[in-house]
This record gives sequence, structure tokens and C-alpha cells, in this order.
Amino acid sequence: MDMEASDDRQLLRDFVDAATGQGIPDAEVQVHAMSWETLFKESSSQRTDSNGVALVRFETNTQHLVVGALIPDWAPRCVRFDPHRGDIIPDQYTLRLSPTDQAIGGTLLSPEGQPVAEAELRIFFNSGGDHTQREPAREYTGTASYFQTVISRSGLDGRWSSTLIPRNHPGFQITALHSN
Repeated sequence: MDMEASDDRQLLRDFVDAATGQGIPDAEVQVHAMSWETLFKESSSQRTDSNGVALVRFETNTQHLVVGALIPDWAPRCVRFDPHRGDIIPDQYTLRLSPTDQAIGGTLLSPEGQPVAEAELRIFFNSGGDHTQREPAREYTGTASYFQTVISRSGLDGRWSSTLIPRNHPGFQITALHSN
């Protein structure tokens, strides 16, 4: 691809197991990009290939870029670049993810005590920065979305579960949404 003749750039992303360095296939790649013209632009339709690699495209004038992975049984992780603050978005980046070792869940009931089936359970992580010594620069636990991310759906009995929340999470909020 001729980068000079195009209005977009690309970032080759490797999503790997932090312990083994092996690529994680079929991960949902979340992208949150902002430029002064588009304000917010999000896409969550991309997946990693069999080697855990994804090609992320973004506009040349992007001022804020967050890319992350959402994979059952793995802690969600993101990397953030802010060119408007002097960050340079590299051509390649490896994001190391860790498996989760626990599930969280429950039963969703109506005010009358009846199970609520087919509801979306959404999470919002209370993080978005790498302000502690525990996080690599630009990386954090959470999703690339600044909005809530669907992590589960309730079954016919109202039960739901998710394996996306790491033991050392930064805090989170879960909400349930249903068409009724």
C-alpha cells in the first residue's frame, strides 16, 4: 500500500499470550479513533488471524487511537496513542494479554422476581490510563470503547456469566439492557 497516496495509515498488531508469546487467534479487535473532523469513530468488527495478527487502519490525521482485544477467558487489554500530545503511532505493536482464571455471573430478575431472558450485560471499566507503575506505558486493563461493551447475554433462566474480568481489575460497572 502506498502510504503517501492514501488518506489512512495502518498499524500491524500482534495479540499474544503474555506468558508464552504465542499469538491469540480469532480475537475481537476493538478500535477507537478520534480526529478533529470525525470526533468519534469506532469499529469492533475485525478479528485476529490464525497467528493473532490484525491490520488496523486509521486516518492519517488521527489525534487519539485506542486499540484493544476482547476474548473470552482473557483479560481485556488496550493500548492508547495520543498524537495530539506528541505520541508517535508505530507501524507495529505487540499487545500481551493474560488469561483470566475466574468467572463472574448471576441471575437477572425482573422487579416481579421473574427471570429476564435475552438481556445484554454490558461492562464499563473504570480505567483508561497507564498512570501506575503496574502498567506498561500506554497500556491498560479494559476495553477500547469509551462506552459499554457487551460481555454476556442472559439465558432463558435469566442466568449469565463472563470470563472477561481479571482478578486485579481496576474497577468496573455492569449494566443490563433489555428491549422490554
